[in-house]
Amino acid sequence: MTRNGDRQKVALFLVFLLVFSVTIEEVSTCQQACASFEGAAQRKTYHLCLKQSREHGYIKAGPPSTRHRPTSATKTDGHNLGAMKTLLFVLVLAVAVAQAKAHGRGRSGDWGYGNENGPDTWPDHFPTCGGSRQSPVAINTGEAETDIPHTSFHFVNYDAKPTTVTLTNTGHSVQVNMDINASVSGGSLTGEFVFHQFHFHWGAVYTRGSEHTVDHNRFPGELHLVHYRESYGSWAEAVKHEDGVAVFSVLLELHLTDNPNLHPIVNGLMDVILPHETALISPVVLHSLLPSNVDHFFSYSGSLTTPGCDEVVEWTIFRDRIPISNSQLKQFRELTAGDGSTLQDNFRTLQPLNGRKSSAAQGSACCLEQSRERSFTNACRFTHWPALATDQPQPRRLMGHTVGVMKTLLLVLVLEVATAQARVDGQVRTGEWGYGADNGPHTWQYTFPACGGRRQSPVAINTCETETDLPLTPFHFNNYDAKSTTVTLTNTGHSVQVNMDVNASVSGGSLTGEFVFHQFHFHWGAADTHGSEHTVDQVRCPAEIHLVHYLKSYGSFEEAVKHEDGVAVFGVMLELSYTDNPNLHPIINGLRGVILPHETALISSVALHSLLPSNVDHFFRYSGSLTTPGCDEVVEWTIFRDRIHISSSQLKQFRELTAEDGSTLQDNFRTLQPLNEREVYRSWL
Repeated sequence: MTRNGDRQKVALFLVFLLVFSVTIEEVSTCQQACASFEGAAQRKTYHLCLKQSREHGYIKAGPPSTRHRPTSATKTDGHNLGAMKTLLFVLVLAVAVAQAKAHGRGRSGDWGYGNENGPDTWPDHFPTCGGSRQSPVAINTGEAETDIPHTSFHFVNYDAKPTTVTLTNTGHSVQVNMDINASVSGGSLTGEFVFHQFHFHWGAVYTRGSEHTVDHNRFPGELHLVHYRESYGSWAEAVKHEDGVAVFSVLLELHLTDNPNLHPIVNGLMDVILPHETALISPVVLHSLLPSNVDHFFSYSGSLTTPGCDEVVEWTIFRDRIPISNSQLKQFRELTAGDGSTLQDNFRTLQPLNGRKSSAAQGSACCLEQSRERSFTNACRFTHWPALATDQPQPRRLMGHTVGVMKTLLLVLVLEVATAQARVDGQVRTGEWGYGADNGPHTWQYTFPACGGRRQSPVAINTCETETDLPLTPFHFNNYDAKSTTVTLTNTGHSVQVNMDVNASVSGGSLTGEFVFHQFHFHWGAADTHGSEHTVDQVRCPAEIHLVHYLKSYGSFEEAVKHEDGVAVFGVMLELSYTDNPNLHPIINGLRGVILPHETALISSVALHSLLPSNVDHFFRYSGSLTTPGCDEVVEWTIFRDRIHISSSQLKQFRELTAEDGSTLQDNFRTLQPLNEREVYRSWL
């Protein structure tokens, strides 16, 4: 008899007992009795008890938030008979559960993710799990081979809506099966592969969940789309051959809002709480589960990540991710595993490569479907996944001191006078530019004619429309890792700018010479949904850093801006994270000292390389201008593809600053400018 069979018979017996003995007054007692068996080893029996009691009308199903929280007993002390029935109920259930555990514990085939049946024990019962080509693995972008032959993926029926979709709690994951004849070929695959099923892996917390890691990053979840080779005719036959299976791995990154493409699955989870339960769900379109860019991926030869761990898989790990919200992830953690525990942390430990090489492909056909509607317009949200700390207080500026109050009052008076003097019949005087309705980017060209030129910045970058014939050499950074002795932070009235007494420079990377570091500054939004000046594939990040350099041969920034090849600016996108970026701490900590325009403060040292993404070899390049007046068209722009992170609490500190015109300093980014036949290049194929 299996452990599942034991528990099901126990639950059925108890329901039989309840049918003939439980009175209306004892409904709450029944629910309490069931709840007394909620726990790591008895969770399944608890759910069976509740489920089948509900089916007989003894307990009403409550909302998810109260599903496992029984109400207080309403039975009076006088119901001694009810108390005896409850005691009998508890004793019988306890004995049955103990027997079920004793019969089932540790048998071959009873695998899971716990201490006693977890991945470390699998080779004892499934010898292939101890093989030399096991999965998952740690992928290191810098070590991946790039000479992989590949073509664009060809998807068949990935955009079709199936008529029947089933969701199953397998006891180890949730799996979706569909009556659809979908297949895929191309990429680095060696044939045509037929879609079989997809399933999920997730963690107990937000710091883990994915099976694979990329550059030491583990994500909160991972989706596996499983296929078998068409020529083998079936899944059962394909797993007998080392080239029989292809699995697409899609990493899940945390997002503030729900992913609507996951709604059919998440909405169905409450119907498959128990192992081996199956429910019909709304249709799911396969292409909606893929990232928008499917031509950037890693591939390697490996195994299934669950027993029997057959070494038959061509793995494709997409570089880009799809989003999932915190509330959606929580629904997965409501499920019960095959051993009665909570179904979570269902990912296998990383396996050694044992001489295998992973390959990185960056294709030229950058979009799955050019006409495909983007479901998410801000992929810059939450891509680092340390644990949430939503209940911790956010930093607040203390304004109660008399000096602070006097300073604020003085600021208000001075700004009111200055603003009134600056305006004549509602028009802003020459030189008074900003980001508001009266002095914003649409007005700049009337005071600064170059702002109406044909090579202006920022621009919208579309990866699919970029050119690839850029002669590429690695960047050479000089003193980018040096710590400056004097670092000043200044509120310019339009941004915050950092100046450093460091003799740093950069060359290579297709730049036209050696460029000396001059300063860096920030652009940010009033909300976490926008702030960057440039957009990439219609995505605007919450902030952007500009590291400004001038051509060394011109001797100074003032001279360099007179020449169209005089300036090089590095644009670094900032994406939202749940935790602070410690490399930004010196800047963030200094902001409270520069609340007012033109205030300057000394801050702790900042190393320039800490402001760059880990991968600086993938970037976009175009010729443009400064993004603030006078908008001189003198800039070689480098926009790095990869990003660095910043937390919401760090962004909030920027919004405490005051702009030149007395308003809150935020949304200090210029509107996108037309390319006007300019080409944008990318540095990878």
